[in-house]
Amino acid sequence: MHHIPIPKDDEMYNADFSEDENIEKVSLNGAGFEFKCFSEDSATGTTKAVFKLEEDIYDGFKARITSSLSTLMYAYTEPDNWLEECYANPRHYISIAKEANDTELPALEWNNEQIEVSLDWQQMFHKFFGEEDAYQRAVHDALDGQGPRLRAKLDAGEADQMECLEMAFKILGDAHDNSRKSTRRHRLRRQLRGLPQHEREEVIRRYENPLLQGLKEIRCALSWPSDDETGREDDEIEDDESEDDQSGGSENRKDGTRSDGSRDAPMILEEYLDLGVVEDDEDSDDEMGSED
Repeated sequence: MHHIPIPKDDEMYNADFSEDENIEKVSLNGAGFEFKCFSEDSATGTTKAVFKLEEDIYDGFKARITSSLSTLMYAYTEPDNWLEECYANPRHYISIAKEANDTELPALEWNNEQIEVSLDWQQMFHKFFGEEDAYQRAVHDALDGQGPRLRAKLDAGEADQMECLEMAFKILGDAHDNSRKSTRRHRLRRQLRGLPQHEREEVIRRYENPLLQGLKEIRCALSWPSDDETGREDDEIEDDESEDDQSGGSENRKDGTRSDGSRDAPMILEEYLDLGVVEDDEDSDDEMGSED
């Protein structure tokens, strides 16, 4: 996979996006806005994405949303005067497919009458996926060489398979968390470069842990299958169970996954950190058999 650095203000993520891309949701100050349509901005010649307030919001709450968002939009359209609110402690997140982040909302506009927001969707995609690509590269760098190190521990008898599995998941979790933090800090340092360095670092750290945890929980929620996906999975499970009934058991598949969905620890290690499957020692099995 090709990776690129996080884009600067005058750079764009090297990808072509069409208006068929799956822009799902923008959340502002706790209110969800669903994608409505594309609109041509005659003043700038750009195409903007328009998001409308979710339809299941009851009328009494709409007035409160309109009031709070009108204040928030003032800050978002004057970012130089509201650095913390717009960047270090943003009140928005963007969700696209199964990912979510609080990257910038370029050329954001607020329609108070229609309770809609619009923005430059292509710039939003460039910033969103530019940071996502940098995050993936950081994870790859963090995991580089970890597989052979754990494999050596396993071969030397310093740790058994389950201990290596626990270490692998710890390494994976830390790599993802630290990479999210580092790529987000890189973006914020650029956005807050007008502040003195010591103040900038203090502002970034003041808000980042709860915000990163919140985004992590949103991604976890997005990872759950939709009703349509659940229906397809149920059909697949039924087909698998039918095959098991015909074959007479729950055998391992070629990918190491049993028909009941469980997996062997060695197979998980092999998938995540290239540890490989540890074969049973035939000689030791024979010795155990002779002792019996």
